[in-house]
Amino acid sequence: MKQYYFFFLLISICFACSNTEATKEQANEEPVPLVGANTDEHNCKAAAGETWSELKQTCLRVFEQGIRLHPNDASLDQTLSAFALFNGEEDTKVELFMPKLNGSKILTKTAANTWEFNDLILSKEGTRYSLILDKKAFYQTKN
Repeated sequence: MKQYYFFFLLISICFACSNTEATKEQANEEPVPLVGANTDEHNCKAAAGETWSELKQTCLRVFEQGIRLHPNDASLDQTLSAFALFNGEEDTKVELFMPKLNGSKILTKTAANTWEFNDLILSKEGTRYSLILDKKAFYQTKN
């Protein structure tokens, strides 16, 4: 009697695994993208925290390589930091990544310890960086 149950169970498993109709339908569907496998137009992986840098011409994690600037203003979302990424030893340019900024902005050095783009100014006093708009620092490093 046990042999019949085993034989019945084996046949049931075989039929359950060979649902050819479902397999044909799945073959016609578009593949479902993997979670966390999203990339942007530069192949940067957003789920991994990567962002395209115009200054460095590569994907990078600004929170690892940039200087973190903390919000200074109560009207700003206090959980979102800005990041400044310099172009190297010469520091003639700095790329600014800010919340609600469409992409990034590249600021150019205009004086010692000052970088500007239109009305945005990044200044350095000692070891403290300040991001200034309309003569008011709204992001700063915590030093």
